[in-house]
This record gives sequence, structure tokens and C-alpha cells, in this order.
Amino acid sequence: MADRTDLRAQIETIENRLQRAYETIQGRAAFLSRLVHGVRNALRPMSGAGQIMARKGLVTDELAKPVAAVSHQVLVAGTNDEGPRGRRALRAGKLSMNKTSFDLSAEIQEIASVVQAEADKKKRVASVMVPPVPISIVADRQRMHQIVFDLLHNAIKYTPAGGTIWLRCTAGVDHPVIKVEDIGNGIAPSLLPVIFDLFTQENPQQSEGGFGVGLSLVRDLVHAHSGFIEVRCDGKGHGCEFSVRLPLCPGTDMV
Repeated sequence: MADRTDLRAQIETIENRLQRAYETIQGRAAFLSRLVHGVRNALRPMSGAGQIMARKGLVTDELAKPVAAVSHQVLVAGTNDEGPRGRRALRAGKLSMNKTSFDLSAEIQEIASVVQAEADKKKRVASVMVPPVPISIVADRQRMHQIVFDLLHNAIKYTPAGGTIWLRCTAGVDHPVIKVEDIGNGIAPSLLPVIFDLFTQENPQQSEGGFGVGLSLVRDLVHAHSGFIEVRCDGKGHGCEFSVRLPLCPGTDMV
């Protein structure tokens, strides 16, 4: 009889823990939905202001790059699907994707020119290397920008002032590879297996307001393009290297 009582108590304990875990997940999902909605509403006036400045010729040569960076980030954030419904659709392969054929090398250079403003502001050095020949891929251009922007933003955030971030696009044997490398804090070995999981953060107090969503979203977007992402790190204090492998446009020959 005592054994049955103990078993019943253990079952009730497990059920209570599962219920608390479920409530925590639901609370985070609701918070993310409200966060995304609020951010999108806040971005609308910024988008309108940028368009007005461009129409009235108020953007000088000195302001062209910063204004372009703001406009691009507003566009990316406005089409972001970080809400729970969007993430479920993304993982189920049902998220709307506007895939077209374009030159990845040219896109990488464009992204780098926009990110340079953030790197300069935080006193980081951004080094960009792309092959001299076009690399044709079929992908959603906007979401490809989001993948690279998020990886670069992480690298800039965790690299000390004066440090260097490398953005490389190379032609693999049968696929192009995008690599983002930094000399930042690195990742603890215990976190490497779960670094792409939702809400994973090593030190939330030093995350500059992040919620541990970015890398999880990047992974899902890469998978939505039938690609593969991995991270290499030799331990704390040794920086990180994120590699994204993407399928080629059919009929493309690698040089």
C-alpha cells in the first residue's frame, strides 16, 4: 500500500512539473507575440520617415549608408516571423518563401556595406572576402539577408572593441559556404550542443536585451532553404565560426 502511495505522489509531482513547464512555454510564446507586434508598430513611423527623406532629397552622401542601414533593418524586421505561429509554420515548411535566383557574392557585399556602419560605431573591424565570380543560388533574398545579418550582429556584439569579424563566402565542391568568424568570448563546450535551441543564453545579463531567439531563427531559416548550419569553437575566449552551407542553383558549375 505504501508503494502505491509513493508512486501516486511521484506521478503527481511529475504532472505538476509538466504543467508548470507548459505554462512557462505558453507565457514565453505570448510574450514573443506581443513583442513582435509592438516592434512592428514602432517601426512603421521609421519606415515612413526614411521614405520622406529620400523623396525630398534630404539624404546627403554622408547619411546615405546609415539611412540605408536603417531602411534595410526596418524591412527585415517588418517581414520577420519570430512569433510562435510564424515559427511553427517555418518548422513545418509552410512559411511563405519568395525564392528567386541571384548572385550570392553580390548580396554578401551589399550586406557587408550596410553592417559596416554598426561595426564602425562599436569600433570593430569587419573584413569581407568573396570570390571574384558569381555564385548563383535560389533563395528568399530577404530571409538570406536576415540569416547573415543575425550572425554578423552576434559576432559584433560579442567581439571586444578593436576586434575583427570576418565574413567569407566561398565556393565549395557542390555548394557555397557563408562563414562568419569572430574573436569574441566564445561558447562554453556545454552549450555547443544546444546553442541553436530557442531561448538558449549563456549569460542573459550580457545579452544586450536579447532573448536567445536569433540563432534558433537562423537555423530554421537555413533549414527552410534546404541548407545546413554548424558552429565551431575551441572554448571560452577563443571566438566562434558559424558556417552556413546552401544548395546551388540547378545547372550552376562551381569554379
